[in-house]
Amino acid sequence: MKKRLNIEQTVEEWARDHLTSVVEKLSDMLASVALLVELGIPNESAAWIFLAGVRSRAASTELAQYVVNLSASPSEKDGQIF
Repeated sequence: MKKRLNIEQTVEEWARDHLTSVVEKLSDMLASVALLVELGIPNESAAWIFLAGVRSRAASTELAQYVVNLSASPSEKDGQIF
């Protein structure tokens, strides 16, 4: 069996890692789209508000206009949610 060159191994490792990253990003995007389509809501902020208990699509969408930072926690002093 032939011994492969280091550069070939490096390129294969890079390609495998890059492909994994691309597949993970695509998977996240498709999950987000599926959530929006399933709930019938126009954006992710409105979807999270809807799932938090506001069971009105119109109210969730309206409240989502005021969300500044979806990843902020209410317990953070500097994190602004609204």
